[in-house]
Amino acid sequence: MSVSEKLKLMIGRCILAAVSDKAKCQSLQITAFDGETHDRVERFQQFGFTAVPLPGAEGICLFVGGGRDHPVVVAVEDRRHRVTDLAPGESAQYNSSGHKLVLYHDRAELVTQKFVVKASEKVRFETPLVETTGQIRADQDITDKAGSGGKSMAAMREVYDGHTHKENNVTGGESQPPTQKAGGS
Repeated sequence: MSVSEKLKLMIGRCILAAVSDKAKCQSLQITAFDGETHDRVERFQQFGFTAVPLPGAEGICLFVGGGRDHPVVVAVEDRRHRVTDLAPGESAQYNSSGHKLVLYHDRAELVTQKFVVKASEKVRFETPLVETTGQIRADQDITDKAGSGGKSMAAMREVYDGHTHKENNVTGGESQPPTQKAGGS
């Protein structure tokens, strides 16, 4: 057998048929070469990154030592969902639902319908400005202690704008509400 023939037996393309993500190492069912099906194929991923590819994704499989009984998959691509038109040096993380984090040269963009941050200590923004492109309404406002009786900023502005004080040493009761409203009016 020639070196070329041995290499053909060791490295090839495959199509993913099924994925199991329950074990420490992801397990695939693949179709390789001329319809050759393999079950419980280990998939090696980059440290710190993991994904569950969809059936139909393509992969590169290695048959270690040329033995056809124990393939491993070392790379998976799904051209149906890949982010395209990036410039050299830019990168992205994406999924099949259209969520993506793109690291452009001049900015990073997160595209998603909902973004949740879970931080047990704190979240800190080191920026001189935070903007929103939409109008902040009471039902779309920033809320403190969300889920446990917190108040939105709109609710806090409403309380501030209408608050009064007991006047000290003055007859007449309470002061008038502030003339400068927190809402900017």
